[in-house]
Amino acid sequence: MPKIKKIALIGSGQLGSRHLQALAKIDMPVKIELMDISPESLSIANRRFLEMPFNENIRSITFTTDLEDLSANIDIGIIATTSPVRLAVLKGLLSNRHVSSLILEKVVFQSVGEFEQAKLLLDERGIDCWVNCPRRAVPFYKDVVELFQGVNQFDAKVTGGKWGLGCNGIHFIDFLAMCADECEYKLDIDGLDQCVLPSNREGFLEFTGRLRGCFSRGGHFNLESEANTEGGITITIEAPHAKVVINEEEGKAIVCRKETNWAPEEIRFKIPFQSEITQLIAKDLFETGSCCLTPFRESFLLHVPYLTSLIQHVEKIEKRGIDCCPIT
Repeated sequence: MPKIKKIALIGSGQLGSRHLQALAKIDMPVKIELMDISPESLSIANRRFLEMPFNENIRSITFTTDLEDLSANIDIGIIATTSPVRLAVLKGLLSNRHVSSLILEKVVFQSVGEFEQAKLLLDERGIDCWVNCPRRAVPFYKDVVELFQGVNQFDAKVTGGKWGLGCNGIHFIDFLAMCADECEYKLDIDGLDQCVLPSNREGFLEFTGRLRGCFSRGGHFNLESEANTEGGITITIEAPHAKVVINEEEGKAIVCRKETNWAPEEIRFKIPFQSEITQLIAKDLFETGSCCLTPFRESFLLHVPYLTSLIQHVEKIEKRGIDCCPIT
């Protein structure tokens, strides 16, 4: 009889509960353990789980407010807490447990130092870890990456109204890094608005304005969050051989290729919710030991310039030194 896999989900807030709803659809036998220090969050997650159709593959599900209640051997750990406590949770989870694979939410950590501590810990334990940048799991975006991958010269722009450069910018840098097929880049923060804003989540900051970036082999990008508008996000990528304009809100893209004389081709696509993805990622990890999400070490390289630049911006605005960037 095959071993029943164990999944530990830590953090049952807005995103964690969506991970749970996805896992409720998994098509292989699992035991799920959900941990959150908030009984209220656990209750909400349980209600969302019960909204899902019955699945006989869920052999058991347990809820706890104590990290120490989790099993000693875990096949997949998903840490979906907010960024300030993620390193402490990671250390607590790995203190006396064997975890085969890990998935971390992002922004992963708020400082380079926390990243370095986590990397050392993961290396010492030999744990494979991925960061949940889910555009990597979307078939449409995989096709876009294939269209531009390895092209050294491209110009990309992400524009929209107040879309949150702090909490969302790393998503687009991750996607463009796939197109560029590299992780080395520099950022210019001169175009950021000379203020920091309170996030919708208490205790966190947000940014508007423009971040300009350049990959080491020549790809350029602008991330623009317009403070005084509420428009949806548009992604444009131009290269000598192709151009694509993506409207995520409408689920529509226009693709033009040099080989077809730049004739516009309309493509419709759907970006799945987190509640439609996690079970597929888990199955890939169980069956192959890998998945399509961002490997931790790549995400580390992508986060470092991002965190460093935003910290410099906050220090400039607030005229004080800070150790971390309060984004999540």
